[in-house]
Amino acid sequence: RLGTAFYKSISLKNELVSHYPDLAQTLRSFVRLLQKETSHTNGVLSALPNYKSAGNQLLRSVEAYQTAFKAKSLNRMIEAVNILFSPSSRSLPTSSDMKRSIKCFFTEIQRCETDDGDLIPACITNVAKAVRLMKERAEKLVASGPEVKKVSGACTNQQQRNIALCCRIQEVYTTLGLLLAKIDDSEANDALSNALEALKDVSSEAVAPLFRSMLEMLEGSIVHVQEENFAKRGDGSSDMSVYLSDLLMKISHCRTEYLAKFKIESSSRSIANEMVNGMIKKLASRVLEFYLRHAALVRNLDGPGRKCLANDMKQIQGSIEKALCPLEALDALGGSQRSFQSFVTILLTETDDLRRQEEELSSVPPVDLVHHLFSRMPDSLQSPQEASGLPTAKYVIWMEQHSTQEILQAAGEAIESYESKTEVGLPNACSLALETIKGQKIK
Repeated sequence: RLGTAFYKSISLKNELVSHYPDLAQTLRSFVRLLQKETSHTNGVLSALPNYKSAGNQLLRSVEAYQTAFKAKSLNRMIEAVNILFSPSSRSLPTSSDMKRSIKCFFTEIQRCETDDGDLIPACITNVAKAVRLMKERAEKLVASGPEVKKVSGACTNQQQRNIALCCRIQEVYTTLGLLLAKIDDSEANDALSNALEALKDVSSEAVAPLFRSMLEMLEGSIVHVQEENFAKRGDGSSDMSVYLSDLLMKISHCRTEYLAKFKIESSSRSIANEMVNGMIKKLASRVLEFYLRHAALVRNLDGPGRKCLANDMKQIQGSIEKALCPLEALDALGGSQRSFQSFVTILLTETDDLRRQEEELSSVPPVDLVHHLFSRMPDSLQSPQEASGLPTAKYVIWMEQHSTQEILQAAGEAIESYESKTEVGLPNACSLALETIKGQKIK
């Protein structure tokens, strides 16, 4: 009769569709009670030996109500997304708007809660569909054009728009992401997880041009370390460092004008912030790697000059910690922080004592260590860069296009060529460089 009522009584149909979870709960409770009441009465087996099978069979008789309930639930979530991201407007949703949308999703999940929880997977799948729609709408709101890449001055309106959109999306990603640990159904879990990752990609893509421009700006300052006269700074005749002042100023500029505007309001603030911090960590890690590569290529370095370079690196570390992120947070991104700090220690160590710094030597990329050791070798020994005839910027590109083995092979050939022409023994720096190269060949 309930099945027939779906097609004959609109008022009853609407009522039962709206309260389908209660209907399903009532029917299952009825089956459970019937099984209990007839269980082993006067030695007779229960009329319902398989409670779950009987319950499912009874629910199939009202399957039309369940289908209609799921469809209405999805429509309510889609309507919430349509209100949040109107197809006819490019206005960004506010944080309050996002919270209302998220609340709608959770309300729908709560509607589906029953003792058996059999409605939850379908509801989560609907949430995933709504998130997919949100992703499509959010993509259309991303600002583009040259203004999103400009980092020479104040944060532009387009950049502020993309930063705000990034933060709004991450509120949704973080809050709904907390559901994943509670979903037992693998298909529903995968559907929501994949939808959230697609939404997260929009968030990252919205601010990717800004992060690329910040990195390029900082790299543009770092390359000038090659022009620094560390000999003059080392003997005290000059304490002026134009490149360092420029780099420290730009690192601070990144924080005050751009990174400080990433403000996320979330019930799980630590997780939300970690998403933004992930992009900042990659920026900081790349700055350290890029600086180390260029510092290692500085050729004219005596003892006092090395101390000046080490002091520069310490100041850069402090600036990154203050404006970007704690250096310890970079350990998970390949050890750029450890390599950077180890290189500082190497700079402050005399050549004859370097072998005692075994841990530091192993922490610096072999390519960078070997190139730095050329600064401690005789001037008559050409470095691989000098032999190539390439300026530093182009030589760094060449290094990025070749394997570690190929780069070290060129360095080894340069040292061996020098060894064949000299009548005295190899300096310690040459011997250590060859040991490093051979050690990599063994690996």
